[in-house]
Order: sequence, then C-alpha cells, then structure tokens
Amino acid sequence: TPIMNIGEGGVRTMAVERIVDTIEHRISYSKIASMLGDSYSTYDLAVTIVAIVGTLQGVALTTITAAVFGALKGALLTEILNGIKNNSSGGIIVTIYLCEITKHQGGREVTGYGYQFGGITTY
Repeated sequence: TPIMNIGEGGVRTMAVERIVDTIEHRISYSKIASMLGDSYSTYDLAVTIVAIVGTLQGVALTTITAAVFGALKGALLTEILNGIKNNSSGGIIVTIYLCEITKHQGGREVTGYGYQFGGITTY
C-alpha cells in the first residue's frame, strides 16, 4: 500500500522500497478496556489502539488511525469487542512495519523511513 504525502502540487505517492523491520505489539483486552470505559464506538477503539501502540513505539502514529479503523470489522471486531466486554484473557497483536521510503523532492530522489500499519490479529 503506498503511503500518501500531501505537499505542493497535491497528493503524491511515496514508494515503499523495502520493509526494514517488523514490530509486533501485544495489547491485552484489559489494557484496552481500562482506557476505553463502558461506552465507545469502533472509531474510539481504533484511536485507543493507535494511542497505545504510539506510546509503546515511542512515536506519534496518528497517520495509521484510518487503517486501524478499516481493519476493525467483521469477525475480528466481534472477537475484540467480546474480549473487552468479557474481560477475557488474551488480546490483540498490532503489526507495524518500519519502511524505507523513496520520494521525489525538489527535483531529486530522497530516501527516509516511516511506519506503516501491517495488521491486527488476536492472541
């Protein structure tokens, strides 16, 4: 999935050259429940997951909120919600990729690094 960059001239895609590292964060249902409270939406759940991962990662990851929100659907969402509501053991695993990114800037090619959402599973 290309990472989007908004700059002069509109939106340009940046090419992910390679995945440098794969980072997995395990987050228990009880940790999520303690931050969410009793009444919340799927978007609140996504923002909470991003906030926890950002804290563990040591960097703001607000750009992945939409991707996390999109991943929270169907059977996965039901399983996570049941785990939170029933105070079940286990939790979720959020995969984040550290990617080498190449983009064109000022007439030259620039290489940098960025984080990309990999996915969510349960444990």
